[in-house]
Amino acid sequence: MTRFRDGYNDGDSDVVVTRSDGTAPHVVTTAAADNVNLPGSCWDRAGRIVYSTDGAAGDEIWTTSAAGNPARLAAVGRSAWEPSFSPDGQWVVFEAHNPAGTDGGSLWKVRRDGTGLVQLTRGADDREPNWSPRGDRIGFQSMRSGHWNVWTIGVAGGAPRQVTSDAAEDTDPSWSPDGRRIVYSSDGGNRDLADLFVVTPGAAPVELHAVTDSDYAGAPAWSPDGRHIAFETGHGDPDGSTGTRLAVIPAPR
Repeated sequence: MTRFRDGYNDGDSDVVVTRSDGTAPHVVTTAAADNVNLPGSCWDRAGRIVYSTDGAAGDEIWTTSAAGNPARLAAVGRSAWEPSFSPDGQWVVFEAHNPAGTDGGSLWKVRRDGTGLVQLTRGADDREPNWSPRGDRIGFQSMRSGHWNVWTIGVAGGAPRQVTSDAAEDTDPSWSPDGRRIVYSSDGGNRDLADLFVVTPGAAPVELHAVTDSDYAGAPAWSPDGRHIAFETGHGDPDGSTGTRLAVIPAPR
């Protein structure tokens, strides 16, 4: 998880590993920077975590073990945010911006040795890519429809497919372990604050009713066994707050 030092989205941040019951949290990054991991497929099979950091060289992709030995994964020649591992751990998909971070995002992928850099999308604000467990598609959030909606794209690029289409902010998509469903955060249905939804591409989304109307829920991720969903939550709008907390709920069957 990502833990901000001075409040929600405020100040430097660290990547932190904790047990599934919330005990024994420990920091696994060392630099005083914005160290941010993406909920979902940020772990590879060898137990390394991929994340982005805005150190002296700019926004780059790094990895660390759960014990904490950070190493730069690859120099990709652009500002790299929100990286996600492919199921075999050999590729990373990420969100790229200009150095100032003032443009809309585009999706790129690169081998973990820094070769094979490929741009997957362009001309839209595409963010937070998450590689599917099946390895065949990448889920992401995009403004290409005029609202933040969930989309998917093939790992070789091509035409994206729209998964949600409401006039809301549908963000933070993360795949179920079988690759059939996507959990995401949304303020759809005239909500004041975002809640969690699950969608099977091609079907209608289902609300999880994870939190109350006065609480926020975001950044969800499925457990590897498919039985639970972890997410961040807090009372009221998280922006400007002292922080959120982690919660776990049963995943829908």
